[in-house]
Amino acid sequence: MITKHTGTGGAVSVGTVTAQLLYEITGGRYANPDVTTRIDSIELSQEGPDRVRVSGVTGEAPPPDLKVSLNALGGFRNQMTFVLTGLDIDAKADLTRRQLEAALTSPPEDIQWTLGRTDHPNADTEQAASALLHVMVRDSDPNKVGRQFSNAAVELALASYPGFHVTTPPKDGEPYGVFTPGYVPAEKVPHVAVLADGTRIDIAQAAQTQPLTEAPAAALPEPLPAGRCVAHRWASSRAPAAATRAAAPMSASGCAPTRNIVGLPTH
Repeated sequence: MITKHTGTGGAVSVGTVTAQLLYEITGGRYANPDVTTRIDSIELSQEGPDRVRVSGVTGEAPPPDLKVSLNALGGFRNQMTFVLTGLDIDAKADLTRRQLEAALTSPPEDIQWTLGRTDHPNADTEQAASALLHVMVRDSDPNKVGRQFSNAAVELALASYPGFHVTTPPKDGEPYGVFTPGYVPAEKVPHVAVLADGTRIDIAQAAQTQPLTEAPAAALPEPLPAGRCVAHRWASSRAPAAATRAAAPMSASGCAPTRNIVGLPTH
């Protein structure tokens, strides 16, 4: 049973529990170190206000491998953003690239440029007339992406495009991490439970395993015919005013969305 204390806000319903159950789920099987849960076997029922019963859950033998997360220091990085205003944005961006890369006496291993065309023609403000040119650098040597890089970017100000400015002052680089997923045989990883008092309890490996495969596809309801519309249920017997009809959101098929569609749950 899933519930919550009264007066704490929010709601426990079949809908909210379903949303939590399906978070980061990509299929009918959910693998764990000791069991594979069949997500498609779960049954939910509303038993009262903020009370949902979870029942019918079945499981299978776990997979022979465990998923592992490998986190390591990838190196150091830094970035600067140039604001390009007015006409000839592409030419100004090209000039800035050539100037900065020529100014870097010890170029970083990786330099990435991105031009964001946030500018609009005939804009009435400087912000609306500006594009953003981002440069991001990465290297295993923090000095190559530190003030050597960011100072060089700022020092272009007196010899670059008209209206030159950047969004931040020069700064040092910062370390960044790299995440790599992988698999390892389950028997290579000790399974230990640690209690609140520090007691460690060894957990035996699963006696039986089963390779993880796709679960059979669940039966789905037939889709509505293309172009079919279901009218709103209006509280009044009179047709809605033109302004109300105009304000109603429309779907891709040109139909106003319904409050309830026959065949779908309403709870």
